[in-house]
Amino acid sequence: MAFHNWVTVLVGGFLCGCVYGTVLIWGNISVYVIAYLRHEANSDLTLYDGVMVNSLTLSLFMFSEPMGGKMILLINPLLTEALGAFLLVGGLFCSAFVKNLSELCITYGVMLGTGLGLMYCYPLKCAIEWNTERKGLVGGVISSGLGIGGCVWGQLTTAFLNPNNYPTGSRGEELPESVYKKVPSLFLLLSAIHATVLLIAFFFFVRKPPFRVSRESANFSFSHTAKRLEFWVLWVVFICLSISGTFTSAMFREMGQGLQDSKLSLVGSLALLFDSVFQPLFGVLIDKTSSQVSLVLIQFGMFFFVLTYWFVTQVSFVLFGIWTVAIMALYGGVIPTMINLAADAFGVRNSSVGFAMLESCEGVGALVQIPVSLVLVDLVGILGVYCILAVLVLLSILTFFIFRHKLAKRKLEEEESLY
Repeated sequence: MAFHNWVTVLVGGFLCGCVYGTVLIWGNISVYVIAYLRHEANSDLTLYDGVMVNSLTLSLFMFSEPMGGKMILLINPLLTEALGAFLLVGGLFCSAFVKNLSELCITYGVMLGTGLGLMYCYPLKCAIEWNTERKGLVGGVISSGLGIGGCVWGQLTTAFLNPNNYPTGSRGEELPESVYKKVPSLFLLLSAIHATVLLIAFFFFVRKPPFRVSRESANFSFSHTAKRLEFWVLWVVFICLSISGTFTSAMFREMGQGLQDSKLSLVGSLALLFDSVFQPLFGVLIDKTSSQVSLVLIQFGMFFFVLTYWFVTQVSFVLFGIWTVAIMALYGGVIPTMINLAADAFGVRNSSVGFAMLESCEGVGALVQIPVSLVLVDLVGILGVYCILAVLVLLSILTFFIFRHKLAKRKLEEEESLY
């Protein structure tokens, strides 16, 4: 293994990860987009209606990942990446011309989400194969690009749309027309920037040796994997943690109603920044200890911060910011942890595709946001919702500890005969 080879591929994967961060900016731009659509369609849209767009983007992102993983094995990895990039950039570009929520669901939800999912597996698989001894660090660096990209895009969008820091209100009703009228220009700007970054990233991958499909990878079976106990235990653990993270990412502005938009944007950007920083740190922890140690730290930390989130937001802005950042930082650690658990369960060469299958749970979690935001919040309030989220995190803890030893034994028995 040449040092410059895996570093070069890692840089390309990191740049792709930054592009994936687009999926995290809805919490920052939603109030502006909804205000724009409400004006264009002469409707009474709210932020809760906009959750449907974010849920579609996230769910299709996660559900199309396994398809992208299989396509890189059966067709061609760079062709798969190019198709994903076309859908991603095209979705952003077409979003500039939508006039109602349904059209935005197609462009920003379906096209953008599917494009992100198709592109996800190859950079991760390629980088891990170049450095199998540091799977945690490699997975953490690439996935950290998602948070860093979200931080950069979040600050860019706020600075572009609202440089004068007008208060947004809960529905954007206080925004002047000059602010939300810039939404189409924002989508055009994002599409141009993303196309440029992806071209640079692809340059790194094109210069690498041809993609080699091992016998182990070619024989990877979705149906066989879905019948294994390890898959479903990890899937349950993952979805219970991901629902808390995705809901907080999308709705932290609702928790901070009444605060200045600049403060909310700062909290969102810091949350994504710490999410990014903690991913490679958790990766190093995994390489030094184990993925199970990392998972336990994340689970107990998430349980504490989710359970107490609503209460501290009633005390001060500082505590609101700290708790939001802590939840997202721990949520970021879930990604490298699950990548390594997937490598343990399915094999190193199948780790990216196995992880993509596991990440389908985040798609389910994103879909759960729709009834939670539209129905459950009205029934039990934000406090009730976060109590339910704390119970889900507790369920992930119980599931892992009940099956942990059995999973370890099963891995040892089957490691040499998988697939």
